[in-house]
Amino acid sequence: MDKIRVLPLTLLTLALAGCGGRVVPSPQPGYENTILSSTPPLITAPTSAPTPEPTEWARPTPGPEPHLAEAMEFPEIAAFSLVGHTEDIGFITLTPDDKRAVTISSDGTLKVWDLENGNALLTMCAVQWYTCDFEFVTLAPDASRVVVRRRLEVGYEFKILDLATGAELSSFAAPDYVEDMQVAFVPDGERFVTYSPSIGDVKIWRVGDDQELLTLHPQGDRISALSITPDSNQIILAPWRSEGENGELELWDLESGELLQTLIGHTDLVFEIKVMGESQRVLSAALDGTVRAWDLTTGMELYIIEAQVSPYFGGIGLSPEGTRAILQTIDLDLGVLEFQVWDLSRGEKLATLATDDVQVVEGGEETVNVKIDPTWAIPINEETVIGTMSDYSFVVWDLETGEMLRKDEYAAPSALAATSDGRRAVVANRNRLEIWDLESGKVLSTLDSAHTGPVTCMTLMPGGKSLLTGSEDGTVREWDIESGTELNRLDFGDSIGPPINVIARSPDGGIVVAVADWLIRIWDLRSGKEIMTIERMGGGITSVEITPDGEHFIIGSSAGVVSVLNMGTGRVAKSFTGLPSVSDFTMLPDGNRLVVASGASASFYDLETGELLSQVQGQVPTGSVEVTSGGMISNDGTKMAYATFDYVTEVGTIHIVDLTTGSEMLTLKGHKDRITSLALIPDGSKLLSGSWDNTVRLWDLETGEELFLRAEEWADAKVIVITSDGQRALVLSHLDVLKVWDLSSWVDDLTGGLD
Repeated sequence: MDKIRVLPLTLLTLALAGCGGRVVPSPQPGYENTILSSTPPLITAPTSAPTPEPTEWARPTPGPEPHLAEAMEFPEIAAFSLVGHTEDIGFITLTPDDKRAVTISSDGTLKVWDLENGNALLTMCAVQWYTCDFEFVTLAPDASRVVVRRRLEVGYEFKILDLATGAELSSFAAPDYVEDMQVAFVPDGERFVTYSPSIGDVKIWRVGDDQELLTLHPQGDRISALSITPDSNQIILAPWRSEGENGELELWDLESGELLQTLIGHTDLVFEIKVMGESQRVLSAALDGTVRAWDLTTGMELYIIEAQVSPYFGGIGLSPEGTRAILQTIDLDLGVLEFQVWDLSRGEKLATLATDDVQVVEGGEETVNVKIDPTWAIPINEETVIGTMSDYSFVVWDLETGEMLRKDEYAAPSALAATSDGRRAVVANRNRLEIWDLESGKVLSTLDSAHTGPVTCMTLMPGGKSLLTGSEDGTVREWDIESGTELNRLDFGDSIGPPINVIARSPDGGIVVAVADWLIRIWDLRSGKEIMTIERMGGGITSVEITPDGEHFIIGSSAGVVSVLNMGTGRVAKSFTGLPSVSDFTMLPDGNRLVVASGASASFYDLETGELLSQVQGQVPTGSVEVTSGGMISNDGTKMAYATFDYVTEVGTIHIVDLTTGSEMLTLKGHKDRITSLALIPDGSKLLSGSWDNTVRLWDLETGEELFLRAEEWADAKVIVITSDGQRALVLSHLDVLKVWDLSSWVDDLTGGLD
């Protein structure tokens, strides 16, 4: 049964900002990476990123020459996606057990959904462009595997991925194939077929060992259609000749590669071949305006169906058991004309799907009947058809009579699929998935529980077991970091709220402060009730922190102002000014001083009087060098880290400043691109850094050594958060893939344990 309809996909380019106002630039054209992520069950995505070759890095000052650690695999506690589809869904198919749905959206992602709890089990980048190295090609009939590809200098590289585990099953290069290469899975699950409308050969491969088993040479220079029998023994294809006559079908043995027979009847190019259920009969549609039924055991033509109202048929939709067909008649100028229902056992037309006539008033006087045609239709069992009309309504028809049983206006489905029992439909409505009861027409559930916009910031809750995230969708959500389950949701107000820039929580986790531009909202997380809204003008807020006693919160702005506000009244208790923009601040352990970072500088203030006590300026060259990640201050206020990028050498550099002396302690070089995120281990002894070079690196701030790096195609981290005990790191990529890493195990393996 045809359950899917693919619409053109366009990529959504995401411009994101990190927590605390640390702005992360958007990827530049040509910067590519592949991302696989998952929610429970926990899935570790495969990676094909090469290990970077050793390079001579510049010497840090002071400190010994750092060594380039090997790219390693490290323990991963959890991995899940915090983003749902952000643009229209154009593709849906269900697994045979009806428990999962696979969707592809014009936001450039493929997702696997659990239809019972609404979780997105797997998220995959599906369009080769800014953020994808691979693009989606095709899906296995049982939705268990997916084929992706990427362009090489000559030809393409293809990968087959398991959609249950994210594992890579097969990888092969096809240097002799062009852009329109197609991949079809053999039903036995052990083989797949590659072919191209531009090249005549058909190749059969084995999944897993990348072994080419057979090459078929049809009697033509191209392939226009192909299908495989359910028993996995035979392949039916339509050769296409650039010059000469077309129309025949060829039947090949998939084991021996032998041409078994040629089916003659069509007088023009065959563009679609469908096997009728589990039988040895097939339907073929051609540009000669006919659909023909064939018996593969004898090679005999059983009957001919001729297009009655248009030049030719545009598609074939089969019922699950292959007893009925929906034939789409089209006209090149007028588009879809109608859908005809045919009995395939006798080759007889049963009905034409009913459509509505809409009364249109022209000029306030004359009334005209306008026909609203179906745009597409899917048989969900042997009695029922679901589909859409050109007025964006959702329709259910009786398959035998063509009668319209129900019509739901304004449903606007962009893709449809139905469960095998025909009782429920999965409907794509813009960027949401809805599960409908087909008898009552009620929406049973909506699968949009994840963030529907890019995640902009995050902060850990007390104990480190859950996480708060803010998003461009205008919500703050709490997640269990072990499973990815959503625990709480706070909405900024509107159906599409303003983007959340920064979030903070009280020491006990009960109060949440969220900021969108200059609007501040304070919530009680336990009850979900809003406590207060404060409007602050004069520069966007970039940083928020709640004082240990919970009585005040501190905000920093792009206007260079730090203000201390009363949590109960929202009034400003005191302000500190004089910096160009605030990127980070920390209250020192003595409780009397505040250290504020602005790019490469740090300023110390007296919390009682607001007096500027001292100021430290990092050594930032001018000209081609700019600060790419603003100051990050250690908890004790003794160190500051910031990153620069040189546009000439294309090298990212990390600077470590001793705030007690005002001198630069270390200069760490190793990243080959812009550094987007920095995070200090709470005791200030080590630093994690993320970059567009797809690596996350750990540095020892006592020696300047690079302890290890993790290199994989997804690792362009925009936000890194480390737990207060220094045992775990949470790394968020630009496509909102969140991974939770066991930081202590990595260091133990390399250094014998933390001192």
